[in-house]
Amino acid sequence: MPNRSLGYSDVGNGFSISGQFIMRNHLQTRIFYLHLACQFSTALLVVIRKIVWRLVEQVDSSRRS
Repeated sequence: MPNRSLGYSDVGNGFSISGQFIMRNHLQTRIFYLHLACQFSTALLVVIRKIVWRLVEQVDSSRRS
């Protein structure tokens, strides 16, 4: 029985330590993900702009001919 309770307390301590670690790094990871999201959205905007530009050019050329 004492072994089992010791194991549970160890697990609890591990969780609390990892929780503190996660909370400390939470802001950094959030900033990192925000940075990634910004880069991804700008790349997506560029791709969408190129596609729209090509579609507009195709429509213009078909109208001219």
